[in-house]
Amino acid sequence: MVGLVTSWAGKGAHLEHFELAEFFASNPTAESAFNKYRQLLNRFDFWGGMYGLAPEKSPGSTEEAMRLLSNYSESFMREYVHYELLVTDPLAQHCIAGRTTPLSWCIEGFRPEGKQQDILADLMKAEGELNSEGQVRGVAFSVGPPDQYGLGGVSLMSAAKTQEELNRQLEASWEQVQGLANMLHAYMIQPSITQSLVGLTTRELECLHWLAAGMNVQQIADRLGRADATIQNHIATASRKLRANNRTQAVSRAMLLGLINL
Repeated sequence: MVGLVTSWAGKGAHLEHFELAEFFASNPTAESAFNKYRQLLNRFDFWGGMYGLAPEKSPGSTEEAMRLLSNYSESFMREYVHYELLVTDPLAQHCIAGRTTPLSWCIEGFRPEGKQQDILADLMKAEGELNSEGQVRGVAFSVGPPDQYGLGGVSLMSAAKTQEELNRQLEASWEQVQGLANMLHAYMIQPSITQSLVGLTTRELECLHWLAAGMNVQQIADRLGRADATIQNHIATASRKLRANNRTQAVSRAMLLGLINL
């Protein structure tokens, strides 16, 4: 695991990087890995965080993030997913665009336009009420670098009251914070961990694999000894988990995330 530390921890490895690498050596679940990462970030006065994994986008593609992990409130995440705010969230788009430079933000100045953006602004402000004065600030940035398994992005909240405070916080801990985020992404893009994030069953993966190989539903059903309707149900469930609009997109996303290959 030392290689993981030296490859992803930036200019130099810190105590927290080695602690995270030792934890990863136990092969924790995606949720446990994220929770450990968040515990370590608390040492640098960052609270509330989100990690997202998105397929690498080809020119003209509109593919968005597949899966999110967060310790924001359940109500925030429920509404965020329900209203599909990922598509219009400027913080998420900053990450999906592959921008590793931290984008600073504050709830007081979070006033985007449009219905979805109004909903997002209200959710952000409600989350900020966890802070006594509601003046929560933070940063968002892409982690990686991107590879065949896709882009990663994180958003962090800080209790800094002013931009100057946030700047000082980042100046003191940016190397550690960025290194921890890069290490988390390196762990998450392992096929077995990505699989646990998306939650596809073995049978669902088989169906996607044979779709990718050019088979139709009847051919897959014959090969697996199942009814056509059963195969269609597996494909529909897999598509829903991958947030795909059709079978072709489901296969594409599964391949981009390294879940299936030919």
